[in-house]
Amino acid sequence: MSTAKKIRVHDDKKGWVEIGTLSKNELCRGIAQLMKEGQQIKAAADFVAIKYANHMASIDACEVEYK
Repeated sequence: MSTAKKIRVHDDKKGWVEIGTLSKNELCRGIAQLMKEGQQIKAAADFVAIKYANHMASIDACEVEYK
């Protein structure tokens, strides 16, 4: 078995398994779940970046008013 097939991943039903032991359907479901989680993480990071940018803009606006 190649090294890539020996990578261990967590399956909701089977627990920790090697990729090579998953069926094509299980592997596709796992990839879809990873993509969904990646999108959720990106959305959260975008939200934080926007909040931080707004915070920095408000600090800059306050500094301009006091000068």
